[in-house]
Amino acid sequence: MVHLLAVVIIQTPVYNPFYIVIRDNNLKIIENPLIRVNNHYEIDFELLAKQIDNRKILLICNPQNPTGRVHTYDELKRIVELAKEHDVFILSDEIHCDIMLNGTKFTSLNEFSHMYNKIMVFNSVSKAFGLAGLKTSNIIIRDEEIANKFREYLRGKHFSCGNLFGLTALKTAYNEAEEWLELQNKHLANNYKIIKEFFNTNYPQVGVTEQGATYLAWLDFSFLNMPCAQMQEELLKLGVMVNDGKRYSENCNGFIRFNFACPEGQLREGLKIIGTFIDNHTK
Repeated sequence: MVHLLAVVIIQTPVYNPFYIVIRDNNLKIIENPLIRVNNHYEIDFELLAKQIDNRKILLICNPQNPTGRVHTYDELKRIVELAKEHDVFILSDEIHCDIMLNGTKFTSLNEFSHMYNKIMVFNSVSKAFGLAGLKTSNIIIRDEEIANKFREYLRGKHFSCGNLFGLTALKTAYNEAEEWLELQNKHLANNYKIIKEFFNTNYPQVGVTEQGATYLAWLDFSFLNMPCAQMQEELLKLGVMVNDGKRYSENCNGFIRFNFACPEGQLREGLKIIGTFIDNHTK
């Protein structure tokens, strides 16, 4: 469906398997780094306009992992307009789209399929409903011709139609779990509030990224002047597992990704341990 020598543009920092999948398919990567201002991330449209052309694929992550950024309607429209101008395929990973915090509005890229047809959207119930083990996801292609070509590609690779357990869980999650999801998102929003209050009150030097989605906090510990791999190792010894930021971008060596999808009591205990870790290196 794409030229074998295609280049993929990704907006970093980003979910680390993006790098692996692209390179395993012998494609090249161009990074379009997000701009960080006051713990908030924005798209660098000026740079993107210089990078994009019809030999490339644009792969976006919305809601964004690891930053938790949810792109606005206007931002997505601008992306689609750029892609249309240069005849570029857009692939949109929207796997965290059901985990919205504090009333944040989510817009799927497929909202713009009437403007441009070269759009493929990917999502799943695996994140919001904890069903990753069932290996079930969705690819939504509104253009019939492109959808048929993609089906042919899947048949040629001998992919199956999905497993019965996964498909049953998917339908149940979407049709019968809305109330549960709303309660979960309220719980996650409160956990995120606890994280912000903890660091703002006790360790204001920690940069807590402003986020509108996901259960993953993106934290800037660069004031410690410590490689994030070392931070991950030391925190694990203390009892807290985090992901080192460098796996999401070479430029994020002072960051960690912290999963807060847990009971409030467990979260508070984990934050205490992180506080002890900071104290050990600053006092």
